[in-house]
Amino acid sequence: MEHPGPGDRAGHGDEVAAFKADLAQLSAAIGTVKGEAEEIKLAMFLVRGKMFGLADVWKGPAHVSFRPVQDRFIKVWAELADILDETVTRMQTSYDNYLRAEEANLHNLNHHVSAPGNGSHTSTGHGVSGEPAGHGVAREPTRPAVVPPAK
Repeated sequence: MEHPGPGDRAGHGDEVAAFKADLAQLSAAIGTVKGEAEEIKLAMFLVRGKMFGLADVWKGPAHVSFRPVQDRFIKVWAELADILDETVTRMQTSYDNYLRAEEANLHNLNHHVSAPGNGSHTSTGHGVSGEPAGHGVAREPTRPAVVPPAK
């Protein structure tokens, strides 16, 4: 039975299309998460404004304990904003890494297929070593390195 060579697109088009759809889905997810992160940060900013307004009109013994609550809220608000921004940044980095890897894989595959006399396949559809043509050609995207959490 003949094996398709690297230049034979039969059977590979579905894999490429599926991966491109995944990149499109990741890109859409980044946009959604970024938009929701901005909405959350805006809502927290509005709450912060209300807190400061409340401090101006709140009079009485409990008001003394309100300042530490305000300070804690501001700290948590800043931490949440940083986490949301970091989430979007990491998603974008993953997208960029996958995209670069796939572009490199496509370039390498196209270069390998178009190189004259590269021995990538013979009339039997097998490579020089007798293995199916295309052996060793990357079939899966390169996975990006895991980024440790920021400290």
